[in-house]
Amino acid sequence: MILIARPVSGQPEAYDEAGRCSLGRPGDLQTLDIHPTQWRQLNDYQERSYPHID
Repeated sequence: MILIARPVSGQPEAYDEAGRCSLGRPGDLQTLDIHPTQWRQLNDYQERSYPHID
């Protein structure tokens, strides 16, 4: 799941449904194992063609 938000305080944390959670920069995305649906959502966001709901 990809959420568009601005952090207000604290640090990202993993929980029961997310084994890993982090903040990153767009250039870091190529190093991550991202599902094709999430790639499409990221590309939609970067092209300003959101919101798209699957």
